[in-house]
Amino acid sequence: FGLADEWLTDNLIEKSTQLEESQTIVNNLCAYIRTPLSAEEKRKILEYSSLDNLYITKKINFPDTLKEEQGIRRTIMKEIKERTMIYSSITRRTSWSDFYFDFSDSIFFYDVDLSMCKFNDRILFSNSLFAEKSIFNHTEFLNSADFSNATFNNIAMFRGASYKGIGSLKFEGAQFNWVDFTGVEIESIADFSQTTFGRGANFKGSIFHEYASFSRTVIKNGIDFSRAAFCGGVSFWRAMFGDNENSASILGKIDFSNTTFIEETDFSGAEFYYPTNFSSASFYESDPIFKNASFLGSTKHLPI
Repeated sequence: FGLADEWLTDNLIEKSTQLEESQTIVNNLCAYIRTPLSAEEKRKILEYSSLDNLYITKKINFPDTLKEEQGIRRTIMKEIKERTMIYSSITRRTSWSDFYFDFSDSIFFYDVDLSMCKFNDRILFSNSLFAEKSIFNHTEFLNSADFSNATFNNIAMFRGASYKGIGSLKFEGAQFNWVDFTGVEIESIADFSQTTFGRGANFKGSIFHEYASFSRTVIKNGIDFSRAAFCGGVSFWRAMFGDNENSASILGKIDFSNTTFIEETDFSGAEFYYPTNFSSASFYESDPIFKNASFLGSTKHLPI
């Protein structure tokens, strides 16, 4: 870490060289985080952590063979956070926010806390596994952010995060246990297609400035979009809100109350197994599309 900081603070070196050499160090740190575990180690992690874990707030006690490696990788992520935070004594001297971070295909068997950070370049978490808590509260993504096909076996927090990046914010095919996107603001395309939300999801008060896709999304428990705003169109095509087997045993609900839909809103082929609330929802440019949608739970103020 110190070597990268030295490159960035050495005024005798050209700026382009400073950034190039520092990016190489960052790449090596990310490569260490991506280092594959053995099949046996991965099996043990999955024994302790799964999407079906009812006690997601309980700390996982991994075997001793993994604890040393856990400590090393946790330290790397901690140092990266300190150098990408929006406000910190370190980032005032040597910020890493302009670097590219590739954590794709990683296994995070420790808490990941990148809250209050700022990423001006790409950051990749595609195909990664988060075995413990992951926290991105109030983080700013100003370039590409890719969480496609990531698995979050524990609590995931994105409260107040913002995305103003290039291209789409990708969560396509991601799997969540419980996730909180309360108050997020996304100024580009948001791709949540084929995402699975397990024990609950909260998008209350979130703002989607561009098109948002929740096509073929599976919501196994409730989801809250109350007071959210979809400004560029949204698709829930063939989304499944609950399922026929579990709808009676799980107290889920779908909340679109006070939600604002500016452009086309498509619920074609969606299946609603849970009580669904559209009270005080506003549809501006056109009526919502519910072609071939089915409602097996109770509905409140359905706009059709």
